[in-house]
Amino acid sequence: MTARSLNDGSEIWSVAAQYEGWGPPKVRGNEVHAVDDELYRCRANDGKKQWMHYSGGNVSTRTPPAVQGGTVWVSGRNDGRLIVANTRNGRQAAYVSGGIGECTVTGDGNRIFVAQFGTTVALPVWS
Repeated sequence: MTARSLNDGSEIWSVAAQYEGWGPPKVRGNEVHAVDDELYRCRANDGKKQWMHYSGGNVSTRTPPAVQGGTVWVSGRNDGRLIVANTRNGRQAAYVSGGIGECTVTGDGNRIFVAQFGTTVALPVWS
């Protein structure tokens, strides 16, 4: 995962993938949340890892995490579950199970929207 200058494209920082490669990140302020088999939070200004949430490599790298309130949500790899971590320390805040296969998550207005197999649900978040 690499951050580049908008002015000239020069590299600001880079964090090497440890496993299969980085999925698309989600940036909020000075937080960068991204998945490389595990969920990570890095600082946006220098790329320093702040925490890693261990999930046994069972999180999807296909879609970006969703960040709302004090939580970050990621889709399980193929099992229909959602993993919810505390944005401050990476500890698991909740585990939501349902369906089969990956889902897409996004957030806005202190809600998380989960889409899977043509159905979308809205879930509340907490600080």
